[in-house]
Amino acid sequence: MLNSLYNEIILFFLEQFREEELNDLKNLKNSSESCPYGATGEISNTHTKVFILMQAAITNQSTNIQTLSSDLMYILQNVSRLSRGLFEYVLKRGWSLLAQRLMNVSLMFEKKIWDYETPLRQFESEIPFDIMKKISQMESNRQLTFEVLREMPPDEISNILQNKRCGDMIHRFARTIPSVWIEAEIKPITRTILTVYVDVIPDFDWNDKWHGKTAQVYWLWITDLKENHIYHSELARFTKKQVMRQEVQRYVMMIPLLDASKLEDQYIVHCSFEYWLGSAVDVNFSCSSLLLPDKSLPETKLLDLTPLPVCALNRPLFESIYKFTHFNPIQ
Repeated sequence: MLNSLYNEIILFFLEQFREEELNDLKNLKNSSESCPYGATGEISNTHTKVFILMQAAITNQSTNIQTLSSDLMYILQNVSRLSRGLFEYVLKRGWSLLAQRLMNVSLMFEKKIWDYETPLRQFESEIPFDIMKKISQMESNRQLTFEVLREMPPDEISNILQNKRCGDMIHRFARTIPSVWIEAEIKPITRTILTVYVDVIPDFDWNDKWHGKTAQVYWLWITDLKENHIYHSELARFTKKQVMRQEVQRYVMMIPLLDASKLEDQYIVHCSFEYWLGSAVDVNFSCSSLLLPDKSLPETKLLDLTPLPVCALNRPLFESIYKFTHFNPIQ
């Protein structure tokens, strides 16, 4: 769906297929490295051309044809911008899964890496090629995950990669990618409103070279498993001081509940940093044992009391306010 949408938007600006581009497009299409998802249809079809160039842009491929290079640069610059705009729209509509995918698409074109690759490729210029290749192979073979690698001590990383000098470096870069700890608690206010208390704790090591000297921005929202609806979203940030001190940021979010009989079994708190791939964190919290207030609130019977006279106030000034002689039972 997203591919078709980008195709239609980009085709409005790109020219049609040119004969001098045929050989280069064939080479890009037939290469599993530059076009890992392949492309159906004739290369002379402009939709096919755009799909090939979109993949080539992420894999950082180049071409000797000037017009094709211009199209490639146009796609690289604009797909990310389009994704950001669509992300803002989808977020307002409350579509959780599509919002996550659009954010990933934008980051893939900005970082020039696929979202299924190891997030350490964001430091490809700093990590030796052979080490990066070994990590990528281990993750693709499911021998290792980035989440597990991130929690390993440097010595264990060195043993796994069979390189004594790389442990500290890989550990440092893995801890540089932003992540958080999330704790969530839910309490009912009424039968139609739930309050969610969310504590977000930074769990990464600040580095001025990669994070800057000010703050890191992240998105936080609450969704559910069945409806795929965003009930509440926040754009927040961690400053350098907050990360260094591991300060807790607390958010109080309200979830409307239209029908108490359809209370979801689970809700999800999602957090992802706006400029980092591999930073998304999802935490589930259950509502199966949540007790909602009764439909009808308990009533207090009106006691048969003797009306109290106004003079019982024993203050002439206050007594002059009332135009009656006795208070009624409710008063």
